[in-house]
Amino acid sequence: MEKIAVVSLAPPSNEGGAEVVWNNLKKDILFDNYYIKEKSGKYKYYNLPNLLHINEILSSPKLWKEINKKKYDVIFYDKIFGWAFKKSNAKKVAYAQGLYTPAGLKFLKQNIFVYLFTKYILSYFEKKSYQNADYVIAVSEGVKLELINIFKINPKKIIVVNNAADHNKFYKLSDENIKKLKNKYNLKENKINILFPPGRNSYGKGYDIIKKIAKKYNTQVNILILSNNKSKIKNIISIPKTPHEKMNEIYNICDFMIFPSRYEGNSLTVLEAAAAKKAIICSKTGLFKTEKEYIARYICNDFEDYLNVINSFIKNKNNIKIAEEKWFKLSLKYPIQKQITEIKSTLFDISKR
Repeated sequence: MEKIAVVSLAPPSNEGGAEVVWNNLKKDILFDNYYIKEKSGKYKYYNLPNLLHINEILSSPKLWKEINKKKYDVIFYDKIFGWAFKKSNAKKVAYAQGLYTPAGLKFLKQNIFVYLFTKYILSYFEKKSYQNADYVIAVSEGVKLELINIFKINPKKIIVVNNAADHNKFYKLSDENIKKLKNKYNLKENKINILFPPGRNSYGKGYDIIKKIAKKYNTQVNILILSNNKSKIKNIISIPKTPHEKMNEIYNICDFMIFPSRYEGNSLTVLEAAAAKKAIICSKTGLFKTEKEYIARYICNDFEDYLNVINSFIKNKNNIKIAEEKWFKLSLKYPIQKQITEIKSTLFDISKR
């Protein structure tokens, strides 16, 4: 039996990035989990704010020292943690849920400090983290291309295992149940409800685009945002952050979803909403750099693209239904069990190489 360690920011969870993968894998694989967000403060940097990933950078040497003592067969780590992971008998596998560097470089005109820190400091540690890995699991072909083009990682050591949707958790509810949920969330029938799901109302997630859309269609639409903070824009409606197990309700109460993130590796949110048969308008990033079947017309390059698709949805609701079917068809290509099986077989295969 292979002895496996996994390293991440937080413990296995059904919310967020690599932690979702650990949560799914723990049902079938025994592993020791090392993470820095824990109350005991075992890793002294865990109390630092998650600012520019400094806590991950500083924690890496201590993590490596502890892990290396225990002689694992496979060390499976998230992103930047591996920068200090030196040579060992264990096979080191990096998990590329998305890259920090291309995301940070998007801030050139928005925040010059974030841009410079990313370009000259963060990118160094991130590149070293992937170089130290024997293999890298990328969550989309788009991320694989970034690993090759930005960090010059050898394509032969990159394995693509796409993110996936759990169709048992995310699915379209009946019209009757949707109506009840809309009443529960006090949503009026005379407006179109558009969901903006990121938990962070940030430039990186495209919140500035959402504000422009809200102002342009102020009498026609409500923008539903998962946030505990109220917006000054009247038709941006804050819905308190929702546990992941209840997100299917949120996907179902919207008429369609907009996800204008400036960078994603392969958004779980988009795949989950697609499984719930939601029409989605999104940016050309992550999976959607290469995935064009079915949904090409809903992938946007600029603000005008968003307006064109929104206008088509508002003018003819049948266009929303057509989009729903296309997105659902896409989600069927990426079922959760396929992802779990591929990662498991990859880890066990790697340990024998």
